Amino acid sequence: MSHAKTITGRLAYLRPDGPEWGQERLSVTQHAHGRTYRSCMEMDGYDIHREANWSMTLDGKPLEGFSRETEHGVTVAHNWYRIDGEAAEFESFSVEKGRRSSRISARLPIGHLGLHVILSDCMVSAGRGLSDVGIEKPVICLANSLDGYGRGATEAFFVEPLVTYHGTERIEVRAGIFDGEHFAVRWSDAVPKTSHFWVLKDWFIPLRLEGASDPVTYELAELDLA
Repeated sequence: MSHAKTITGRLAYLRPDGPEWGQERLSVTQHAHGRTYRSCMEMDGYDIHREANWSMTLDGKPLEGFSRETEHGVTVAHNWYRIDGEAAEFESFSVEKGRRSSRISARLPIGHLGLHVILSDCMVSAGRGLSDVGIEKPVICLANSLDGYGRGATEAFFVEPLVTYHGTERIEVRAGIFDGEHFAVRWSDAVPKTSHFWVLKDWFIPLRLEGASDPVTYELAELDLA
């Protein structure tokens, strides 16, 4: 008998005083030895549809992942990643750049796989951890784009975002009231603006993200813990 547990949810993409401009449907399945994360992002204003699927150990270490980019109804890229300590393998095919394959190494073990969906972005908190409140720490991140919305995500390179854990805070979102773990992140010199986000403890599912590209907010609108 399977003892896996799956939770599902939906993030609403919001502009100030405006309607939803996109959404992200997500699920997390916990197995005996790890977790599988899945996300399907729809950005209506850009006509971008992005799918991401990746696995992690129970203590938050990324293992492998896959992403697919669809623009205006056409698949323009699909990418595969595998992580083994400091090493990462990358395979990609895109309409613009064709087939690409590489293997790269970081100076320290890789703590985060960034696939440019909000669920993935907020998983940098798992790489940072809940220790040392108020202290900014680097996390080695395997990334695929520096664009604010992840466009052109057909690369594989390392960045070291600086992440601060601010503790547990009560937060109200469309899905309800939660005790959220508050983090702040500065992604890179190319994206120097500080983003703040709150995640559900243990699962690291986003409750709210604000201060990212443009004046937009991402907020948990639905959650099923069954």
